[in-house]
Amino acid sequence: MWNPDEDGITHINIYSKGKTELGRWLTNFSYSPFNHPEYGKFLSMEGFWYWVSTGMKDERFRTTVGFKAKELGKTMEFVDVGEEFESIIKQGIRQKFISDKAKLRELIESNLPLAHYYVYGGKCVPAGYEWITEYIGSVRKSCQDSGYKP
Repeated sequence: MWNPDEDGITHINIYSKGKTELGRWLTNFSYSPFNHPEYGKFLSMEGFWYWVSTGMKDERFRTTVGFKAKELGKTMEFVDVGEEFESIIKQGIRQKFISDKAKLRELIESNLPLAHYYVYGGKCVPAGYEWITEYIGSVRKSCQDSGYKP
């Protein structure tokens, strides 16, 4: 288990209340505009997540960020897009990275392990969705291994 006091020292917590700017940016909650080549423009991954989760119809998600996107999404019916969901979300994350080369460079230059947990009363609570953290880590490693410099 991670120690939240060591966020930014021994690891980077991908969390909207994380201690590092990079960790806060990596979260789906962050304001991080991107243009998906197939699905268009969004201001955050959280908006994109709920746009996909609710049937790719409600245009409000394109301009909704963070908790507001989650709050709106929770009022709507979930639409199962099947096994494609993870792939579509990973495409969005990739576009987010492409859209902010400075942040992507910061990610590539970092070597601290990535984590994704919430902090309640000073204690770590796993956030789940490990596949997102693993994907971000795999993008970082691929860029590092190839020598990619944005």
